[in-house]
Amino acid sequence: MAVDGTTTAEYVSKEAIAGSDVVLTIDANLQKITESALAANIQKIASGGFGKAYNANAGAAVVMNVNSGEVLAMASYPDYNPEDFIRRN
Repeated sequence: MAVDGTTTAEYVSKEAIAGSDVVLTIDANLQKITESALAANIQKIASGGFGKAYNANAGAAVVMNVNSGEVLAMASYPDYNPEDFIRRN
């Protein structure tokens, strides 16, 4: 590849073969609720909203279907903005 991003040559040593299908089980509404509840509870713990204040500034939550093992929601706090990882010139 050239410095300007144009392809100068292409070489394929082996043709790609299809892999297994991926089935997502994340529930969008439950995901949103999980993220919101996690953030609210971390802040409540830190401010003493449950009695005593603790140095709580991070956490994670996973919601699973106990019968199938499917992951329905995953959240971490503090969250991040994916755009922070984009290199800008």
